[in-house]
Amino acid sequence: MIVAGSLLETRINDGLFNIPVGRVEFLFIHPFNFYEFLSAIGKDQLIEYINNIKIGDNVIESIHQSLIKYYYDFMLIGGMPGAIRGYLNHNQLGKDNEFYSSIMLTYSEDARKYSNGAGRKYIESVLENSTKFAGSIYSYTNFGDSGFSSREISTAFNKLEGAMLINQIPAIASTTLPIQSKNKRQKKLVFLDTGLVNFTNGLSLNNKLSEYQAIYKGRIFEQVIGQELISMFDISEAKLYYWAKEKTEGTAEVDYCIQYKDKIVGIEVKSKIGSTLRSLLSFGNLVENNILVRVYGDKPTLEKVTVNNKSYEILSIPYYLLLRLNDFLG
Repeated sequence: MIVAGSLLETRINDGLFNIPVGRVEFLFIHPFNFYEFLSAIGKDQLIEYINNIKIGDNVIESIHQSLIKYYYDFMLIGGMPGAIRGYLNHNQLGKDNEFYSSIMLTYSEDARKYSNGAGRKYIESVLENSTKFAGSIYSYTNFGDSGFSSREISTAFNKLEGAMLINQIPAIASTTLPIQSKNKRQKKLVFLDTGLVNFTNGLSLNNKLSEYQAIYKGRIFEQVIGQELISMFDISEAKLYYWAKEKTEGTAEVDYCIQYKDKIVGIEVKSKIGSTLRSLLSFGNLVENNILVRVYGDKPTLEKVTVNNKSYEILSIPYYLLLRLNDFLG
């Protein structure tokens, strides 16, 4: 028997659905990732090329530029199958406002089922405002200028996270394993899908990338990379974090962290080539058994950087290679 639906996790958490221990397997379904996007638009040869890239390879410039272009399209359109189908049918961006509108209206209607009575308005408020904070760190207190208390908002966030519409990425300050979340530290928000983020923020998909960068200031890249990292967890809940120095030690933050075997991986997302890596190097200086990763728009490299007589090895991969991260870490 297969059971699915956005209300399932909500019912389990509310104690309204008993799980027979040892008899249930879980599978987490996400929007299309970039490789599924490429396959859907008939670019399987590009996937084959990607799967054979090794660090240090001289990626053919024309293929690199083509992959970056498709990744930008993916970042703007998102991974909802209906939106990708519209992209194929019209062979251009910006034709799917009716689809996005219908999806968001359905989610809004569904949200009423996640809570009874007064709790509904908090859920509706969070759903309405959450895409404005996608890819950024947020506070429960007065979220979206709602005037609601942090307790009310945190409950609404947890309901929507159970429905898999949002992901709350906790902060860590861990320098050794095991990774420990800082529960009192503000979290980072990753919304379900980057295409829905763009639509609900009133942006036309025909806007130039530079216009998106000016509006989001890099946050849309953190949203889509966070979305891609989450999609890599299909049989368990995503164990994804962001790293922040203890407040008494400074303000350095690394966009995402995961555990790989006995190492803590720091992942810095860069929307522009040539951006500094101050926070990532601070992470490397403080965290034992670290791996430093930069995700950006240039070709894959493995380089050594020396700062204050200390050497750091940095793995740099283009956006389109992110889903092969575990291959490279291995």
